[in-house]
Amino acid sequence: GAVAERMKLMAFLAFAVVFTGFIYPIQGSWSWGGGFLSEAGFSDFAGSGIVHMCGAAAALAGVIVLGARKGKYGPNGEINAIPGANMPLATLGTFILWLGWFGFNGG
Repeated sequence: GAVAERMKLMAFLAFAVVFTGFIYPIQGSWSWGGGFLSEAGFSDFAGSGIVHMCGAAAALAGVIVLGARKGKYGPNGEINAIPGANMPLATLGTFILWLGWFGFNGG
C-alpha cells in the first residue's frame, strides 16, 4: 500500500521476490525456531511482531527511496492535497475488510 501506484510493476515484482525470498525468511529466523532474538527473551505473539515490523520496515524503505508523490508539492513548496481517486473501490475495500474482520478475529 505504501508504494502502490508509485513504482513500476516490474520493479515492484523484483522487490517482492527479494523480500519474500531473502529478507523475510532471514528476519523470521531471528525469532522463530530458536533464533538469537528468542534466546534473548523476545516474545512474539502469534508471529505478529516479525510480520508487521518486517512489512513496516519495507514500506518505510520504499517511501524513502521513492520520495514524495508527484504533484504533492507546488513550485513554491506549498503542499497540495491529493484527494482519493476512486471512492467506489475505496468503499468496496472497506466493506471487504469489515466483513473479513469477523472471521479473522474469531480464529
